[in-house]
Amino acid sequence: MHTKVIGVLAVGLSIAACQPGPSSQYPEGDEPAAAPASGTDTSGGVAGPAAPELNPELAGDDPIRLAVIGPTNANLSEQAGRSVVINPEIMRSQGEWVFVYGPVRNVDGSAVDWSATPLSAAVSGGTMDGDLGVVLLHWDGLDWRVVESVIGATDVPQGGWPAEHHVSPALVGMEGG
Repeated sequence: MHTKVIGVLAVGLSIAACQPGPSSQYPEGDEPAAAPASGTDTSGGVAGPAAPELNPELAGDDPIRLAVIGPTNANLSEQAGRSVVINPEIMRSQGEWVFVYGPVRNVDGSAVDWSATPLSAAVSGGTMDGDLGVVLLHWDGLDWRVVESVIGATDVPQGGWPAEHHVSPALVGMEGG
């Protein structure tokens, strides 16, 4: 009987320890529901690839948009030598490809002082013009990978991407040329 009481107390304490406390991320017990398990998801939870037809603008809550923004920002941050983010003005998808275009900013949304980055020589040398990021990502079967990316191009960097990567000119905004 004594062993049962101790066992019941131990189980009770274990359950109480799992309850959210005041320092919990969800102190009111409003933890989000777990994502449904799916035997067909081979992506490890990452959305991809996109639909085969051109999607001229991914919505803010589109799973593919959410999946590509991390690799995009990581790549641009590596180029900038500091944490930066892109503010997508254009984000298109088609099949295994996503194109992102927009200004690159500090994480707080302010303009980047490029003179304090590894790109300072490009700015002072005239080979960097502004802060626009242009990025092409490809779905490799497991994740979205950056294939091309440029910050502050002085020309149209994506001009040759349709031929080089066999993507639709419309995807990268080159349908007129």
